[in-house]
Amino acid sequence: MRKILIVTLFISGLLMNAQEPSNPAAKAQYKTYKTAIDKLSAIDPVEKVAAYKNQISQAEAALNNIKKYEPGFDVTSMEAELLKHKTKVGDAPKDEKALDFAKLRAEVDKMKSENLQGVTLSSNGNWGQVQFYLDLYKKKYPESELAPYKKELDDYKVTYKSKVGEKKQEKSNLNAFEDEFKKTFFRDRYDLETDKEENLSIIEANLKTYQKNLEAFLTPENIAVATKIDDHPSKSLYKMVMDGNAGTKSLISEIKKNIGTKYFTRKVKAVSFYCKLQSYQIKYNCYRKLFGEKPELVTVCEDINKEIKAIGTKEELVALAEKNNIEEIKNRQMRPAVRNDEVIEKEIRNALKDKDGTILKINLLDKDWRVVRNELTGIALSRAQDFHMAVKKSNGKCVLYDLILHEDFDGTKYLSGYVSGYGTGWEMLCENVK
Repeated sequence: MRKILIVTLFISGLLMNAQEPSNPAAKAQYKTYKTAIDKLSAIDPVEKVAAYKNQISQAEAALNNIKKYEPGFDVTSMEAELLKHKTKVGDAPKDEKALDFAKLRAEVDKMKSENLQGVTLSSNGNWGQVQFYLDLYKKKYPESELAPYKKELDDYKVTYKSKVGEKKQEKSNLNAFEDEFKKTFFRDRYDLETDKEENLSIIEANLKTYQKNLEAFLTPENIAVATKIDDHPSKSLYKMVMDGNAGTKSLISEIKKNIGTKYFTRKVKAVSFYCKLQSYQIKYNCYRKLFGEKPELVTVCEDINKEIKAIGTKEELVALAEKNNIEEIKNRQMRPAVRNDEVIEKEIRNALKDKDGTILKINLLDKDWRVVRNELTGIALSRAQDFHMAVKKSNGKCVLYDLILHEDFDGTKYLSGYVSGYGTGWEMLCENVK
């Protein structure tokens, strides 16, 4: 370091005694140059690189101004001195070829630094600048010198296009997965509800088919797609799965509300409820296998299992309904008649003469007809009368009906009546018909 300072001071002394520029502006820049050179001698270029480069910049600016203000002044020795200082911190100018290939190398490295895992179908390859420099340098440098860079570009393009192909296949697989998922898991594609006892065996068979189809969907390929929900479009399906849990909660609430009352009396309702609840249990257990053991899925399954355990078996639920039904049959009564009208009762019997069973009793529930009128004109359209009716069926059981007798008005008179509301009715004890 001591030798460097001695040499620098010696050269600076020579410069101070050298011929100065004659132009006043150039002379001022000459002094600035000398000051910067002198300061360089006191700065360690290794320990204080930034300060060293700052003085080099000032000396270089002053040198350029000298050339500008006094073009004829010889600055050869000044340029040589400045170059020595630049060399110490790696700022010496390189030849054009070296600079060109440095640019090309930098662009190739930048291109290859892209994370190819992030490639999407809308991504564009980032090799444009590399191709630009290769095309530009064809006219300046031999093909053999550019060949290594061209090979790196070609190899990158192959890898990039392969990744794009993988993304296309992945999207195709996802589309197929989504279509098959909806076809398989959406419960409304299966007939799992009924209000007719003769259809109970059908919905129980359909439940087994539903379970079989869901379990068949749990292939390694489908699980591989579904378990990527954190960084995969299938997360929209998972959101739909969790939103569907509202249906589970609603069903559980409905079951609790029904079985906790005396009105839960029908076997068909008990079986239908239970099959629906089992379908949710099957579905969410399969979701756990498909999407993984996510806490929210585990919670849903535990809630369903807890409710099923509290309700008991399907047979126990049916037994509860049948027990309630026996009690209801025992206590079921007709509403008492508010009036007697043999003409109306005869009209009802005529309207229902083709129905199964024998009419035992008709109780009229309105003191008079209810007239239905046009809301705008007030003109009578029809009239109605509510009534209870007890019928003894061909199987010997008595059934209670809650019905309405209607008579349409043709503008001058009311026509023959017809009855609405005739469904399955409610069984009652024949001894309670009165």
